[in-house]
Amino acid sequence: MKNKKIQIQINGTFVKVTPQITVLQACENVGIEIPRFCFHERLQIAGNCRICLVEIFKSPKPQAACAIPVADGMQVFTDRPLVKKARESVLELILKNHPLDCPICDQGGECDLQDEAWNFGRPWSRFIEKKRSVLDKNIGPLIKTVMNRCIHCTRCVRFSTEIAGVEILGTTSRGETTEIGTYINQLFERELSGNVIDLCPVGALTSKPYSFTTRPWELNSVNSIDLTDAIGSNIRLDSRGNDLLRILPRLNENINEEWITDKARFCLDGLNNQRLLKPIVKINGLLKEISIKQSIVYFYKLLQENLNAKNSIGFFVGKTVDLETLTFTEKLCDSLPNSFLGYHKPKSTFSTDSLDNFGFQSNFYQVENADLCLLVGTNPRTEGTLINTRLRKGKLKGNLEVYYVGPSINLTYKSKQLRNNYKWLLDLIEGKNKFCTQLLVAKKPIIIIGSDLFSSKNGKFILNFCELLKSKIPNLQINLLHNDASEINSLFLGAASNKSDKAVGLGIALEKTNLSNNVYNWIYFGSHLNQEVLSNPNLKLCIPIKTFAEKKGTFINLTKDLQKTHKIISNSRSIESSLINIQKSIFITELLNVNFRSLVNFTKAFNSDKLFSNNDWQRIKLNRSYIQAVNVCLIDPISTLDNEKILFQSNIICQNSHTLAKCARIKSWTNF
Repeated sequence: MKNKKIQIQINGTFVKVTPQITVLQACENVGIEIPRFCFHERLQIAGNCRICLVEIFKSPKPQAACAIPVADGMQVFTDRPLVKKARESVLELILKNHPLDCPICDQGGECDLQDEAWNFGRPWSRFIEKKRSVLDKNIGPLIKTVMNRCIHCTRCVRFSTEIAGVEILGTTSRGETTEIGTYINQLFERELSGNVIDLCPVGALTSKPYSFTTRPWELNSVNSIDLTDAIGSNIRLDSRGNDLLRILPRLNENINEEWITDKARFCLDGLNNQRLLKPIVKINGLLKEISIKQSIVYFYKLLQENLNAKNSIGFFVGKTVDLETLTFTEKLCDSLPNSFLGYHKPKSTFSTDSLDNFGFQSNFYQVENADLCLLVGTNPRTEGTLINTRLRKGKLKGNLEVYYVGPSINLTYKSKQLRNNYKWLLDLIEGKNKFCTQLLVAKKPIIIIGSDLFSSKNGKFILNFCELLKSKIPNLQINLLHNDASEINSLFLGAASNKSDKAVGLGIALEKTNLSNNVYNWIYFGSHLNQEVLSNPNLKLCIPIKTFAEKKGTFINLTKDLQKTHKIISNSRSIESSLINIQKSIFITELLNVNFRSLVNFTKAFNSDKLFSNNDWQRIKLNRSYIQAVNVCLIDPISTLDNEKILFQSNIICQNSHTLAKCARIKSWTNF
């Protein structure tokens, strides 16, 4: 049988293990610590460092546990004198050229070499020769290099080649002159490059913005989620006092594994830049700071004026609004006449009756294990980087073929461009396309569509394309790739259609910075200010709110997982106000007589199975008359989002990050 376990002996104890694992993993399963530097569960085995040596019965010399698969009847010893002496000798060789600058090293306190030398090394060395010196490399504004510390584990090289799909890092020379570098002088800037910082077991690769700021034992940590895209990567926030200093990935096999994007890791300096600290009123083109009480009174005055005039009132949701704020906003919107809830993307056409209609039908495992993937109007490398790593993983397994409809893109793996117009999609539905056969034959086909196509002038055509394709291929999973953290939240609460193309009397913007001019009065709730907000002639009032690191919030990601951010810092300079704070004010509760929804009951309702039931896709016949009715130009090119904008300006926090601004100025980042 394939899963039949075999029996081996570890330090005299019989254990049963699966035959596919290595000796190192078998020892870990029974709680025996094996030192390692080069071994990593998600990278191919290199066997470079040799620190994981163990003794195997009848073997003439110690063997590397990371490179030896288990075999039935194998006898392994990890605590004999031969093993102890071998590990001490290996560590002595590794430390021969190491600078031993632990007191001033960025990695101090989190260095694997420190830990292994303490646990398995000798307290003295026999080497008195001069240590070698290696020049540091300039590989960009994100990663700091101190190459004297490098022990040639090649984790960074294997990550860039296998996971990131960018063959930039590599080794040159041989023996003692071996160096890790970029072959030619170039920068290692890609959407996942910061993960080599976590992989480096010594201080050779560290975070340049975080360098020399604090020691790890001074930090407080909380778990949170990434809001720079809609994937909801699990992260850890580290702070000292009231300063957020570091963002690190957190293990979640179902979502981001243990990787995060560079914009998620390095956007934190944008939290403090251009912050809206006090309420601002704009009268006769002049800006003036006011108190929170005055802002509430003025907010009510503007609201009451528009209610008396029977003007339409729009609540426009931005990119990082949590579910709690949206729930209150929806209730407030329901209590006001002639009001609506809209998202910042105009004219969304898909139905919001079920989460399955506007999210990912597949989970990330299904994306990885699919055998055929069609991308329509999207570049997952920039719009959903960690989805692209899943596609690359499936491609490397050899069971996935990737095709795309749209402009030419580089996906870090082999893919094929089909066409770049809507006629190809129509031919696919009508069965006139050779690709139809491949879709029908595939056992696990998936299609990923850029959500911005639904906001385009051809949005209805794309919607019907999805519905008809699903009706003809029942096992096809259709996934909409959203870009913003609050997009699924907003669609779940019904903010599908934006009426800002019509004249609106009062617009209340929640973290929405692109304020349109066809709204007569704007009230802006946001954590940051930019020129686009301040220069809008219809702006009346700005009220500060908290960022994701300063409050608890709930978000729904692409795969419909309910996740939370947690508070780690508090901005004492900022007035802690938002719509939820205004909920407590007397003019809402008494004058409008609003009964607010209990968030506890809302969470229970959200977790019910009814909300996640698969709605039957509406069957709409697509014919030539329909094409003419919706005014679809079949020769129009299918466009994707701007790569640079998605990478560096995906939300207001990224837009104000100095670190990401440096990256945006480097040409190599935009070569996709």
